[in-house]
Amino acid sequence: MRLRTQLSALVVSALVPVALFAGLLALLYSRDRQTEVNRDLFSTARSLSRALDLEFEAHIRALEVLATSHYLDVGALRGFRLEADRAIAMSPAWEAIVLVDPGGQQLVNTRVAPGTPLPRTGLAALVARTIATQRPGVSDLFIGPVAKRPVIALAVPVVRDGAVRFVLTSSTSPERVRALLADQRIPADFVATIVDGGAVIVARSLAPEQFVGGRVSGPLAARLAGSDETLWDGRTLEGEDVRAAVRRSGVSGWAVVVTVPSAVVQAPVSRALGYLSLAGLVVVLGGLGLAIVVGRRIAAPITALADAAGALGRGEPVQRPPSSIVEVERVARALEAASAERGRAEASLRANERFYRSLLENALDMVTVVDAQGVVVYESAAITRVLGWTPAERVGRPHGELVHPDDVAVAADGIARGFRAAGVAQTFRFRARHRDGTWRDMHSVGQVFVDEAGVVIGVVNSRDVTGQRRAEEELALQSRALDAAANGIVITDRDGRIVWVNEAFTRMTGYPAADAVGQTPRLLKSGRHEHTFYTRLWDTVVSGVPWRGELVNRRRDGSLYTEEQVITPVRAAGGQITHFIAVKQDVTDRKRVDEELRQQREVLYQSEKLAGMGQLLAGVAHELNNPLTVVIGRATMLGRALAGGPLEPSVRKLAEAAERCSRIVKNFVALARQRPPTRQKVALNQVVREALELVAYPLRVDDVEVTLDLAPDLAPIWGDAHQLHQVVVNLLTNAHQAVRETLPPRRVALTTRADAARGRLRLEVSDTGRGIPPEIRPRVFEPFFTTKPVGQGTGLGLSICQGIVEGHGGTISVADGTPGATFVVELPAGEGAEARAEPEPVEPAPPARRGIVLVVDDEAEVGGLLAELIAADGHEVDTASDGLDALDKLGRRAYDLVLSDVKMPNLDGRGLYREVERRFPHLAARMVFLTGDALGAEVSAFIETTGRLNLGKPFDPDEVRRLVNRMLATL
Repeated sequence: MRLRTQLSALVVSALVPVALFAGLLALLYSRDRQTEVNRDLFSTARSLSRALDLEFEAHIRALEVLATSHYLDVGALRGFRLEADRAIAMSPAWEAIVLVDPGGQQLVNTRVAPGTPLPRTGLAALVARTIATQRPGVSDLFIGPVAKRPVIALAVPVVRDGAVRFVLTSSTSPERVRALLADQRIPADFVATIVDGGAVIVARSLAPEQFVGGRVSGPLAARLAGSDETLWDGRTLEGEDVRAAVRRSGVSGWAVVVTVPSAVVQAPVSRALGYLSLAGLVVVLGGLGLAIVVGRRIAAPITALADAAGALGRGEPVQRPPSSIVEVERVARALEAASAERGRAEASLRANERFYRSLLENALDMVTVVDAQGVVVYESAAITRVLGWTPAERVGRPHGELVHPDDVAVAADGIARGFRAAGVAQTFRFRARHRDGTWRDMHSVGQVFVDEAGVVIGVVNSRDVTGQRRAEEELALQSRALDAAANGIVITDRDGRIVWVNEAFTRMTGYPAADAVGQTPRLLKSGRHEHTFYTRLWDTVVSGVPWRGELVNRRRDGSLYTEEQVITPVRAAGGQITHFIAVKQDVTDRKRVDEELRQQREVLYQSEKLAGMGQLLAGVAHELNNPLTVVIGRATMLGRALAGGPLEPSVRKLAEAAERCSRIVKNFVALARQRPPTRQKVALNQVVREALELVAYPLRVDDVEVTLDLAPDLAPIWGDAHQLHQVVVNLLTNAHQAVRETLPPRRVALTTRADAARGRLRLEVSDTGRGIPPEIRPRVFEPFFTTKPVGQGTGLGLSICQGIVEGHGGTISVADGTPGATFVVELPAGEGAEARAEPEPVEPAPPARRGIVLVVDDEAEVGGLLAELIAADGHEVDTASDGLDALDKLGRRAYDLVLSDVKMPNLDGRGLYREVERRFPHLAARMVFLTGDALGAEVSAFIETTGRLNLGKPFDPDEVRRLVNRMLATL
């Protein structure tokens, strides 16, 4: 087949896909056009439906507000009528408001005057639906029974106590809907129609006067009864074929129908198909004509190319045939270039031979060529620089004559292996003799080649490594020295990857060198440092500055240790950093000792604070006990005076509150008092109650619910009440701190039980906090161990509790499997049951004789109270404000009994006692001391030394009277 025929066929075959593609474009354009029209139809329908919903929702919200009228709560229809009239006046969209009862009877209608008989509602179906669903509703278009014209009604239920009492409706004109439609921007080719639930046309954008009030066509009505949103192709009431988008309102159930004529949709597609058909015919005819012309112009140059190719094959010079065709011209140029390249290749081969010979002559390494017998046939000039011999001296000589006698076998074996395995490189080392008689270490790589003629030769490349060997020996010596170092040493590359570690590193971390090399120091990361810590460290060393500091790292076995580390950058000759050297020292033991010393200093500091607090509490207790003495005494006296009267309960509450204050002060004092342990019978439940009373206020402030479940009739414990009190307070304080960090409800429970079989008493203190993680439970009783932030605990509380409990022969532990934390204390029980009832108050017996008593107290109220209490039993009482005043009275009158405070200005109780012993020795045995200083060691020692009786403030008034009467009875 000729070239021109093939070109014509090519043109036709090329145009067929173009025609198919044009048809495909027309089809896609048709689809895109229809998709665009459908999208515009639905967008318009949705916008109109939303506008209709907003209109109805505004009416419904206004009606719902009116339905909340309080007049409807009480059935006041006249009052409601006034509110409805005001609503009509304020809302021009409403024509009337009608209130209907559940039976359909109109109760209020703003269209007619009040008092006019009203008919039953014409919206029975809407009212029934509203009552059934208890939701607002919208009616279809209907003729109002009172208005006598088309209206639309909206209804909302009036719900009271979960039942519909009324239905409130309002009517509006369909003109509102038509106006709404007119306000929308509807495309020129679109027609919008609003249809109610009965398929009646309420509004239409085109010819509304012709179609409003009528029903839509049957097919459209059937489609309206289907889904809430659909696309429909059909015929309008005018008989025009259209495409319609239907959107149903979610509020009213009405439908919005937007149509466009089918001709409008198809017209652009038809025009496009016509244009494409005409253009295709023109292109086909023009292509065939052009193919015939071009074919003639291509054939002649191709013939010339065939002639040029034949000349190239014969090795003749190629003459490039001229052509205007780019491809033909390119082939012609390629043939011409191939001819020129052939000449250049021959010249290049000659140049390469000269280059490689020069390369061998100037190489730093020795290059030796030997024949199969090991005789040198070529030696490079480098032998003169390396061994001092000239190439001419070596050619024709055996290769092995310069090899050290001990290495001859090694060198010969390397060359022999090369000749046995041609083409495989062989590596060997040997010593070669220099011209000056010294020996040089040589590293050689040899390989055997077979040329095209079958001649076998061996090529040996040898390098002088004498200096390298010495450096390796020095490096090995340094490595052994570093391995023997006591500190761990790590060398990393510039990227932080470990390249060497010593034995001390392995002992310190547990990682052998084989496992560490190739890793990064992150291998030891403990997680105890923030990411920014490592970032700052890395930024420091890469800047060339050594870093010194401490890190907490993790050994291979998972244990943590603290190390001091110095990281030093190593620089190359050019100044760039190539490696880092880290020197490590394990300082875990030193840090532990330092921490123990710090904690001991903290304990000493806390002890000093407690001692200071004790002194402060002593002063506070003294200052509080004096007024409490007055309050308790006066309340007791007032209670007796008002016994049986209406104020007796109030006075009793006053006395109980004062007693509670007194107990709180005593508990604080007992907790802070430093005293040697004593053993006596202790009621565990009483210890629990007193401890709880001490911390009750902060528990209440943090909304902590405390539950007491104390077993009755517990046997007493033989122990120190104050130490056990300290244990319970500590456990309660820990539970309080645990639940304070959680959301309510916060609960703490205290439970006591008796285990008769084991002879033990059990106390449980549990909370609803986050609990204690299993991994730290074994450590909670260790001294100085704490999970609290710095400054919020010494870590000694539970350790001290454990020491106290075990000192009583008991145990303290943390229970497993409980929410929150539960501490269990078990103590050995003593004999006998715990007393449950408080002793009944005993009325002081009448005095056996009347006496003269001197009361000495710097607090006038306390002195006056004591004087009244004692005088009530018929005794004569004088008061003195301090020791000097008392001595003055003692010098002027004989007294049978002296009650004296200890702490007073001028002359205190101790000074007064010494003066009484000196001046009135018979009266010293009849002195009774009063004190509010519960913590003063000096006061306690003084009273114990005298052997005199002591009344602690605040005291029981009846106890004072009994004591005075008992002492006077012995005279």
